[in-house]
Amino acid sequence: ASGSPENIRTFLPAVAASLARLPLDRLELEAGILRAEAARLERSQFTVILATLFGSRGPGVELHEEWGLQTQGPAAVQAWADEHFTSGNAVLMLSGPPPEGLRFDLPSGSRKVFHLPEPGIDHRPAQMEARGIQQAGLALGTLIPRSVAAALAVPLAGLRLTEKLRHELGLAYTVAQVYLPLDPEVALAYLGADCEPTRRLEMGERFILALRELAESGPTDAEMEKTDSAIPDPELVDPIMLARSELQRYGLDHLLGSPHLTLPEWIEAHGRTDRDSIKEVVREIAEHACVIVPEPGLSSVAAREEVDEPTVDAIESTRVPGPGPGDVVSLAVGDAGVSIHRDGLMKTVKWEDVT
Repeated sequence: ASGSPENIRTFLPAVAASLARLPLDRLELEAGILRAEAARLERSQFTVILATLFGSRGPGVELHEEWGLQTQGPAAVQAWADEHFTSGNAVLMLSGPPPEGLRFDLPSGSRKVFHLPEPGIDHRPAQMEARGIQQAGLALGTLIPRSVAAALAVPLAGLRLTEKLRHELGLAYTVAQVYLPLDPEVALAYLGADCEPTRRLEMGERFILALRELAESGPTDAEMEKTDSAIPDPELVDPIMLARSELQRYGLDHLLGSPHLTLPEWIEAHGRTDRDSIKEVVREIAEHACVIVPEPGLSSVAAREEVDEPTVDAIESTRVPGPGPGDVVSLAVGDAGVSIHRDGLMKTVKWEDVT
């Protein structure tokens, strides 16, 4: 909130009081609003990446339905609030002196510092098809150690991919790049690009090639200069806006239990970051990322070259509705292998080729 000291003195305690004493008589009404929101949400390559890396825990739950909206009652909701909405687990940030008489009615409680869950599965796939996602294209993601070099490497990779895939080749409309700190030591690196469905194979090859080239040769002088221009110059930026931004960054680091770099310290660390350290981060991403691709479908040029008949001795199968609107799928299983027929395409896997 922003306003006069008197506005803040009355508003912030009211927020704290509502957190300490939730209006539980509105629970079902608010759950209904959230269920309406959930009904329009779609899976994305980003949430599939998180679920692939973490399963059904921690950040991975983003992919799953919010079952609590159907089952949680007032007692469970209030118990969660009592544990988390506490003075020991809150940060207050003000851009001016605290208003006289400012007090908060929050219960005392222990600090909650989030740490990523241990991997629940030893093996994660290196590549998978993401079904139920509308856009064609490719995305990849992996966990990397937090550092200034990593915070620079991810947007530099996005810059290189945008220049190659959109401006030079005309393959992509949007290139997404995300560097997301998840706990004090680990961040998620995510890169993705959309494309015309008929060119998804070409786009995928060019995407990976551009990333590998960056990992091998590092950023150019022009690319490094663009990272320099992203650093705010205190003499050219609104000092009030800069102060608010720094307050928010400090508060987030405090809640995450992360080491905090002041803006001058961050600028100094940025100046010490060279091409080799950025190359190492990009190499880590290229070697260890999980790659998400959309299901092939008829629009793929390569898919049109698939054979029309199964190449194994398959049993009779029943055509059943598929996962997408208008999809019709038949599955045939025989002694030599399995065939799936979908949208006029036939794919066959022989048992002898399965390892």
